[in-house]
Amino acid sequence: MTLNFLNPSRSYDATRNVVCFWGHESQFEVAFQIDADALNRISSDIRKDEASLLRAFDGNRGQIEKIAGRAFSRKRQGFYRLSLSDV
Repeated sequence: MTLNFLNPSRSYDATRNVVCFWGHESQFEVAFQIDADALNRISSDIRKDEASLLRAFDGNRGQIEKIAGRAFSRKRQGFYRLSLSDV
């Protein structure tokens, strides 16, 4: 099966300082979080506030989905937190 990102929803979790998003493999939902430091590596000119992180996520969504897909292909599970070591 292939991991797809058909749901464009994403949200910011201030407690964890991450952007949350979801993928699907067949009928199974897979939850992802990408932390602010990882987003900063992808888009180095961002501030670490909610609006800036969500803009950075939106502007780099294709690259982030590829990173998420690589993590998913290494080990299939229902939740992933993407960090600096993943980007």
